[in-house]
Amino acid sequence: MTPSRLMTAEQGQRIVALALLLLPFLLLYLSLVDPYLQLLAEKKERIADLNFQLERLHRTAAQERHWIKLLKSLEKSQSRNQHYLSGTTPALASAELQEQLKEIISHAGGEITSTQVLTTKPEESFTKVSVRIRFSADTPALLEILHGIEANQPLLLIESLNIRPRRGRRRSSRTRTMLSVDRLNVDMQVAGYMATPES
Repeated sequence: MTPSRLMTAEQGQRIVALALLLLPFLLLYLSLVDPYLQLLAEKKERIADLNFQLERLHRTAAQERHWIKLLKSLEKSQSRNQHYLSGTTPALASAELQEQLKEIISHAGGEITSTQVLTTKPEESFTKVSVRIRFSADTPALLEILHGIEANQPLLLIESLNIRPRRGRRRSSRTRTMLSVDRLNVDMQVAGYMATPES
């Protein structure tokens, strides 16, 4: 065997011996150290994410007074606005008032004969919207209508009320006899208020 081949064989054996010597360290690194380092990197990333969220929560908590003040202002504005017609123009407010009156009257069993929108009037920081409505109803229905207007939101005011009795007769469908019918003709003027931008 020539000296060069002998040197090559010895070098190969040394490389194999060195590889066998390093193999346990490599396995130890791959099985323990590398997973541990990856776990540490994940934990650092998670900590950085949690710190970011914590800073954001601190900033939000620092604005607590501002948000509470804004919420109270909105609640006050909302409760105040429930008293007014929501229409942004007198025409829309009048239409809303008519619709509410029609609903109250028809729900109680009254029969509307006519409605008339009256002239709107500015009053301080509000606009007064009025409607004249004529309808017929019996006495219990009229009581229900008056209560419905009184308990309504937004607030409605009865400005004038004229009631005339109307006697009539109709035939009973069961007994076929004539019955007297007591109906009331009602002429009512109702007003609501629309908040103007200044209020």
